[in-house]
Amino acid sequence: MEDIQVSLPDNNTGLITPSLIRSLLQTIIDSSYNKVDDQLINNSQTTAIKDSIVNDLETLVISIVNKTKPPIHLPFVRHKGIKKTRLNVRATKVLESIVIQAPTRGKVVVRFDGNCISNPGDRIVLAASNTRTWHVNDGNVNTEAVNRDINSESFSHTRVYDINTGANTFYAIAHNYVETAGDGVASIYGSLTVEYFPEN
Repeated sequence: MEDIQVSLPDNNTGLITPSLIRSLLQTIIDSSYNKVDDQLINNSQTTAIKDSIVNDLETLVISIVNKTKPPIHLPFVRHKGIKKTRLNVRATKVLESIVIQAPTRGKVVVRFDGNCISNPGDRIVLAASNTRTWHVNDGNVNTEAVNRDINSESFSHTRVYDINTGANTFYAIAHNYVETAGDGVASIYGSLTVEYFPEN
């Protein structure tokens, strides 16, 4: 028996249908020949061909080439609002989190922005992160009240991460760090946004 390759029609969805089986058998019949005389087998020998296929099934290799195009994965956005009033942030606090289910590998843009009201003497570190803490250098931004009257400041922090297929979690973080002469309490109003971009 020879290896026989059969291509699925362009509009085939991957399902094995009766019409596909009929087409497959016809291809096998049309492709079969008598190895002794090297002559094409005619229709009168169809039954013998089918019996031969059954008897020699273990040596018959049929390759089905599926021409169905791979699925197209589109970008998407997830968003959550944040409203935390008079929260003690002496220790690192997770203000909000977003879990995305990535259908394939890709990149995400994680953005945490809003407004922070704090007390003089406190530096409030704010961060978008892929862990439950913040990181040094570009891993955070910070705000600090000038005085009790000028105690509100806007902020925006953005990070880009490579991610794998499946569940991925991202966080909005706040922490009163280094400068702690105030009471460590802050009110934070803003949003956490995750934009997903699949690989090509």
